[in-house]
Amino acid sequence: MGKLIQLANDTTKLFTIAGIAQDAPANSSIQYEVLIPNIAAPDYEKNIKERFNNQTHIMIMELSKQADVSQFEIKMNKWVKTYFTDPFKAEYGKDSKFDFNSMHWHMRPIANSHYNISRPWGHYTNAKNIYQLACLAIIILFIASLNYILLAVSNAASRLQEVGVRKVMGANRKSIIVQFWVETQLIVIIAVLAGLFLSKIFLPQFSRLMDSSFGLDDFSGKERQAVRAHDRQWRQLL
Repeated sequence: MGKLIQLANDTTKLFTIAGIAQDAPANSSIQYEVLIPNIAAPDYEKNIKERFNNQTHIMIMELSKQADVSQFEIKMNKWVKTYFTDPFKAEYGKDSKFDFNSMHWHMRPIANSHYNISRPWGHYTNAKNIYQLACLAIIILFIASLNYILLAVSNAASRLQEVGVRKVMGANRKSIIVQFWVETQLIVIIAVLAGLFLSKIFLPQFSRLMDSSFGLDDFSGKERQAVRAHDRQWRQLL
């Protein structure tokens, strides 16, 4: 902290280390190795006047809790029409379908940006894959439940004989119910343990198939807490 460093691709400037951050979690949408202020760029003034008006930068703003988002969006769009109309007309002026009066920006919570597939936002999660996996999980659970019910019904005849023998030997209704309940819970526990074991084995192959990174840690609260801590950390650095 506080030491001076020099970038390998720009030896004309020295930067002071103002903060050190841990590596971002793999499922965080904000990934970086180093943060450098834009004002340090040699063509900063030119970029502000030209490149920024072409919307080449991702803008992340943190509003105060008392701020009215709708009112802020109205003021922001007045500023957009002032500074962005001319560049847009120069770029899309030949397109007769482009309506410059309807041009506006939208405020979007950063949580929704995790599912943004736009090119500048490089790290995102495709919501379509999530819905497909959720539907697949529901179908598998439905088939498993249906199979269990059919197996239980098919075995009902043989279990009736068992229940009759137990009643003759003095078993009461409560003890028989407890026996069936314990058997069901044992089957569920064994099925869950077997599912976790198979998930541990086949999850890497499934991740490669889906071109994503899945892990059993994703189902714990530690990953979510790590992402929140990372988001707070980069906001403090900015």
